[in-house]
Amino acid sequence: MKYILVTISVLAILFSCQKDTLSTYQGKEAIALYVGEYEADSTVFSFVFSESLTGRDTFFLKLRLQGAPKSVDRKVQLEALNQSTAIENTDFVLPEVVLKADSSFLLYPVILLNTERIERQQLTLLVAVKENEFFSRAALGLSFGQVNNTMDKSLGTYKIHINNFYTEPHYWVDFQYYGDVGEYSRVKFQFMQKVYEIKDLSKLSRGDLYNMGLRLRKALADYEAEHGFLIDENNNRVEF
Repeated sequence: MKYILVTISVLAILFSCQKDTLSTYQGKEAIALYVGEYEADSTVFSFVFSESLTGRDTFFLKLRLQGAPKSVDRKVQLEALNQSTAIENTDFVLPEVVLKADSSFLLYPVILLNTERIERQQLTLLVAVKENEFFSRAALGLSFGQVNNTMDKSLGTYKIHINNFYTEPHYWVDFQYYGDVGEYSRVKFQFMQKVYEIKDLSKLSRGDLYNMGLRLRKALADYEAEHGFLIDENNNRVEF
């Protein structure tokens, strides 16, 4: 009986300490960059595909709170890490934004600037959450599926490659699958932009993708009837 009483007393003390520790913790919460299950931790942003006429464009990154939301607005900002070759306030701007009260996530606007430098070389911007009085950086590798039944995953950093010349867009694989457009070339892509009358072909609808092969072959046949074969930068005939 004495042993049982001692055991109960020890457990009561441990439970009390644990309860006090949980209730009095005052540490900063973490906020994380995050991507979906099949999304990459980097991207290429080219002003060649930008519809903006202002010399700047915005790329949005997703941020999510690791913890419970609060009933007050809180400031959030990203910062460029030393591995970046892009220069702040010359090639990009990282504004201070607000995570609204009772919110758990936001879209952070990375403002990219179109300069002469990116016409000759591709620059890299590596960003991470900037710690402040409200937030610390999130633990690396945490899957949000562990806490809210999603397949999102947190990131410690995100990399943006910035240029203003033609490179194969990440969505070209969709064109190959739906439209059977073949291998990428700059001239082929420019022809496609003219046919659809937009720069950013990632905005095409699923219906446009299904009809892409037929529409492009018709447009190319009309072009060849008037001008002859369309030859790309690799001296190959453009075909769809």
